[in-house]
Amino acid sequence: MANLDHLAQLKAGVWAWNRWRSQYPHIEPDLRDLSLRGFNFSGANLRQVNFGNSVLVGTLLQGAQLQQANFTLANLSQAQLDGADLSHANLIGANLQDASLAEANLSQANLIGARLRNANLKRSHLDRAQLNRCDLGSAVLIEANLCSAILGQSNLHQAILIDAQMYGVDLTLANLREANLCHAYLVAALLIDADLYAARCDWANLSRANLQGANLQQASLRGTNLSRSRLQGAYFNDIDWEMANLDHAELDNLAHLTGQPHIPSAPTDNRRT
Repeated sequence: MANLDHLAQLKAGVWAWNRWRSQYPHIEPDLRDLSLRGFNFSGANLRQVNFGNSVLVGTLLQGAQLQQANFTLANLSQAQLDGADLSHANLIGANLQDASLAEANLSQANLIGARLRNANLKRSHLDRAQLNRCDLGSAVLIEANLCSAILGQSNLHQAILIDAQMYGVDLTLANLREANLCHAYLVAALLIDADLYAARCDWANLSRANLQGANLQQASLRGTNLSRSRLQGAYFNDIDWEMANLDHAELDNLAHLTGQPHIPSAPTDNRRT
């Protein structure tokens, strides 16, 4: 159960709360199992606070300091977390559906099994975050940093990942059907057995990526850099890959492909390496 003294401090307002936190930095506030729907915590020092299983629907947390906070199974749907620092936070099983996390720092956060459907994660930092089995359907991840993040078995159906930085990301068995990955940087990414049916990967950089067994049927790969990628066992039916770079890529057999990609001797100026 929550500590009622800690709750009273919180209800005194952000200024009083921050002052109390600075006076007693050794205290780790316990705010579990509470209904805090619609509270305004913008700019609050909420480091290491335990919000486990609490209801925080529609709360205002813009710019809040939430490093190492515990949100296990918390309901943060429609919460405003733009610019918040959630690095190393525990968000296992949390509900962040329709939440706004633009430019939020989620570096090394644990989001295993979290629900982020329709969430706004534009320009957010998710590098080295654990996102296994997450629901990111229709999430906006434009220009997000997902380098070395783990998204095994996650749902990214119709997610928008334009210009996302995804070096070394693990998307093994992920659902990327109809996702928009145009201009995304996926060098050395793991996409083993991933489902990219009808995904848009135009001008994306997938050099040295592992796409073994991936479903690329009806995908758009116009200008995509697939040099030195591994594509054994991948499904290629009805692909648009005009100007794609397959230099030194590992494929089972080029003869069965629909059309032939362009294989330049050197990358063009507008293709990132």
